[in-house]
Amino acid sequence: MADNKNLLQQYVKIARDILNPFVDMLGGTLEDRKEGLASLGLDPSFANSSPAVPTASLNSINQYVEKSADEVDEIAFFAVLEDLIQISAVIKEFFEAASAGNPNLTASELTTSYMNLLTLNYFRLRAPMFFKVMSIIESVDQQSVRSGGILNLFGAIGKFFENVGEGFKLENEDHARNLSDTMLFVGGVGLTLLNKLFFHFSIPLSVDAAYGYDTYPASTSPNADMLSQRTLSFSIKHEADTVESKLTNTLVLVPLSQQGKAAVMDITGEIKIELDLGNHWKFTFDTGGLGIIFRVGEGADASLATNPFVEMILENNTDEVTKGTLFANPVMKFGYGRIKTSIRFSKDDIEFKFKPTIAFEFGRGTKTSFPFTLIPKKGLDQKIDIAIGISQKKGFFLDGGANGLTIALPVYATLGPVSFDVITLAYSSDEATQEKQIEVSVSFKLKIGSVIAATVSRTGVLAKLNKNPAGEGAIAGYDIDFSFKPPNGIGIAVDAGVVTGGGFLYFDSKAGEYFGALELSFKNLFTFKAIGIINTKMPDGSDGYSLLIIVTASGFSFQLGFGFTLNGLGGLLGLNRTIKVDVLVDGLKTNTLKSILFPEDVVANINRIISDLKQVFPIQQDHFVVGLMAKIGWGTPTLVTLDLGVIVDFPDPRVVILGVLKAVLPKEEAPVLKLQINFVGIIDIPNSFIFFRADLYDSRLLVFTLTGSLALLVAWGDNATFALSVGGFHPDFHDIPSIPQLPNGFKNLDRLGISLLSGENPRITIQCYFAVTSNTVQFGAKAELYAEAAGFNVYGYLGFDVLFQFEPFHFVAKLYAGLALRHGTSVIKGITLSGELSGPKPWDVKGEASFSILFFDVSIGFHVTWGDDPDAVAKITEDLQQLMIDEINNNQNWQAVIPDNNKLHVSVKDLKLIQPEDNPSPNIVIHPLGVLTFSERVLPMEVTIQKFGTRVPKDVDLFKINGVKTGTTNLTYASATERFAPANFFNLKDNEKLSRRSFETNVSGCKVTASADLSIAPAVNKSVDYELSYLRKKRFSLFFAGIYKYSKSLFRSNLKGSAVAASKMSYATNRQSVNAPDAVAVQKDQYVVANVSDMKMHSAGMVANSYAEAVEMYNTLTAKQPALKNKVQILSQYEINNN
Repeated sequence: MADNKNLLQQYVKIARDILNPFVDMLGGTLEDRKEGLASLGLDPSFANSSPAVPTASLNSINQYVEKSADEVDEIAFFAVLEDLIQISAVIKEFFEAASAGNPNLTASELTTSYMNLLTLNYFRLRAPMFFKVMSIIESVDQQSVRSGGILNLFGAIGKFFENVGEGFKLENEDHARNLSDTMLFVGGVGLTLLNKLFFHFSIPLSVDAAYGYDTYPASTSPNADMLSQRTLSFSIKHEADTVESKLTNTLVLVPLSQQGKAAVMDITGEIKIELDLGNHWKFTFDTGGLGIIFRVGEGADASLATNPFVEMILENNTDEVTKGTLFANPVMKFGYGRIKTSIRFSKDDIEFKFKPTIAFEFGRGTKTSFPFTLIPKKGLDQKIDIAIGISQKKGFFLDGGANGLTIALPVYATLGPVSFDVITLAYSSDEATQEKQIEVSVSFKLKIGSVIAATVSRTGVLAKLNKNPAGEGAIAGYDIDFSFKPPNGIGIAVDAGVVTGGGFLYFDSKAGEYFGALELSFKNLFTFKAIGIINTKMPDGSDGYSLLIIVTASGFSFQLGFGFTLNGLGGLLGLNRTIKVDVLVDGLKTNTLKSILFPEDVVANINRIISDLKQVFPIQQDHFVVGLMAKIGWGTPTLVTLDLGVIVDFPDPRVVILGVLKAVLPKEEAPVLKLQINFVGIIDIPNSFIFFRADLYDSRLLVFTLTGSLALLVAWGDNATFALSVGGFHPDFHDIPSIPQLPNGFKNLDRLGISLLSGENPRITIQCYFAVTSNTVQFGAKAELYAEAAGFNVYGYLGFDVLFQFEPFHFVAKLYAGLALRHGTSVIKGITLSGELSGPKPWDVKGEASFSILFFDVSIGFHVTWGDDPDAVAKITEDLQQLMIDEINNNQNWQAVIPDNNKLHVSVKDLKLIQPEDNPSPNIVIHPLGVLTFSERVLPMEVTIQKFGTRVPKDVDLFKINGVKTGTTNLTYASATERFAPANFFNLKDNEKLSRRSFETNVSGCKVTASADLSIAPAVNKSVDYELSYLRKKRFSLFFAGIYKYSKSLFRSNLKGSAVAASKMSYATNRQSVNAPDAVAVQKDQYVVANVSDMKMHSAGMVANSYAEAVEMYNTLTAKQPALKNKVQILSQYEINNN
């Protein structure tokens, strides 16, 4: 083999060596693949179906690397590059399949993370010094960013050392940071160099050190972030042939302002000893969680680790199985494979476990008579893993996995019309009830002629074992109860020529759930489908019932005119079921609607359909849903179809409109345009909102993928909101519109876009969006280019984002572009451009161009402003005081609100019927039980108004109610609130227009709560006397017997059974028992002025009911005490430190 290699060969060799661990894992044993998957946090069972790395590609790469530089040319490099791309495709395929079905994992993230891991591992093993230098450079780069660039870093170094002496005071965050950035940072560099010395002199020790942690961008714990950014972490590891030990340390300085002065060190140790005993036997001694936390300085303290453990394991890791023969004919053999015995001591438990692999073989041998003919010809050869143990917590336990121990014995025997498939032996236990259950069941098929075939799954006998309290049970202190086990499922298939189809029934008597599906096709007529779910238990296990049925008929064509046809009808009925509209909205992207509107192939897709229906229509007592469906088509043959459903949820009427619109043009066999729009509309009058959402699903133009989402929300009442979005929002817009009933309505909106290349690699995408809120109009677009090979990728983009404000007219437009060569998401070389134009008063333009290579950045920028100064432009004023006077004099702002705990019991006549509209009475009519309320919707109170639309306040800009009187009597009152759009009253910056809520609650008036102070008619006492008469049945006449007067005690006693007492509105019906738990109430959003240093409330009473009121508090406080300007902040009540 020649030693001289050209540069391309060296690069290919590095790429090959980086990918080798993955190739070795896939090409290794089954256990190697399982171990690899488990180490990545993936399901080890996928190891049985892992993709294979193409051998031809591996051979081609190896041959290219092994040749000398004279034997290869540039064309060969491109061929090898294609081989590397194929291996990268296998990696992506591997993670796509391994992460399928797990919503918390994505294949792209797994692939990128794994490639980064392989690359870092390569440099750690092949170039450890380079790896350490990169770690140091990363820390230096972080310091340079803080200093404003690499050139300014050197000037800042001197400043650091000037602050060292000051930092030893350790009184505040600045002291702690200055001291940490010098002492701890240098200490981390020293530890890295020490590791180099250990390596150079072959000392069996290794040191890993890191200074600072990345913080979460949206973190609400600033103190913890400040600590983590200046924390020194290092580990010392010792490795010998059989012993591995590791000591992990974390050191941080805590200043006096953060409950210091102190240095806190957390030391944790691990020891693991492995001894090879030969012949596949191994002994392991493992201990961890052993450690101590020291605090040196003020408040010195020490505490031990909270979860130490010690475990000893003896195991035989062989793939060989040893069997012993019980019978040779018929064949019956038993044996074992792997054996693992362990004992574990932890803080609160001691557990002994014996886990063998049991193997057995059973066959008919040479026997040909009954009953041996029932045994399959190939016999039965299986291995099962079981675990037997005893624990202080669990007692004796037997386990075969998460679902207990199950053995399926294939039979494949036929007896007349019955074909036996599998005999199932199962064992399970319930830790909560201590009940153990043994199942012996059979699965079989029944065929009746050539017309009907039925399948029955797992029906047989159940044996339930329950612990006898006296210990006198039939078997080892357990009582045993035998019962019939109904089948888990029954399937039926029909093929009668005119009628074809089938059905499926599923039974789960333990959970009280039964569901099924039926699909029958009547030749040349129509197709009938039905799906049903019945529950005899509530989700909490209590008695109850619920029902959900969907019935559809399709396959016919009824002409409606203008080319439209009616192709299907259906209905839905649910008892003790409701609609989860948020699940419906989330399901637009996963095609959940097709499980409701004319589902396809209901028997084959029964599991998904039932899962979707149970999520969309969950069980809820005293609710029921009813709906109608229609399938409408257009064209001959049908080119456009609309599956439409209207569902109503009672007793609080809520209308939900579902739809799936499909278009295939010009014809289904060769479509140029394939479009599917899933949409849902919600009209919820009781909760005061209307919502519409539509998403493109599996749509494309030719081979180009189409994406897009649209959402509209109109809400009134306490949660008044308006928002319209086509393709999402501005990237800096974080206050996504929402209401409590629909928190995710506007989330995960897809940009309106098209992919000009099929697949993810390479790809070119073009996207755009448009959105309207009460504060802004937003729109933008972006084009992206991406191509990847061998872990490296080229990424480019070009886009713009625009924010418009019309009153007064103002806009901000941003343009950005970039092109980079990357490894994963790390930039190797790249260039970025950005620019921003705003105006017109004044015009402002700024931009920046940056060039990056490895760890160095060079940037050039400009900033120019011209035109009129907005402060010099004359402002039109508005007399806010006169507006408020007009609102106070407006009778429509005064009303008598009936409290929630009162009922009118009568109908109130409309005043328009008793007085003319053109000359109404100037007086306000108030119901005696009502709360007198004044609430206006023009100006928010208790906040400083900075503008009124496009105008500024003339003089008065703050309104506040200081008292309410009637004559000379002061009345008790509470504040009334309404929702106001902050953009109409406050000068907001561009980022605030994006982040502030569209509407915020502010004080709008008052409610007179002291009704006893008002003049009302006095109560009237009345005696209750009854006339007593007797009815003569023979003569049908009444005989008056005099006046009867109730005694007071008897009258009160009889009142409890009266019609009034039985009313739903009576006190007797609604009173709360003294034993009832406290009522649960949702706390309203509030905002607090808090300290920056400890996130505690600055002073008592600094709580506001809206963000605008909190800003008013903040401005008032900082105006009186300017020194607090950067020491206090506004936080949500959920973010404050209550300790």
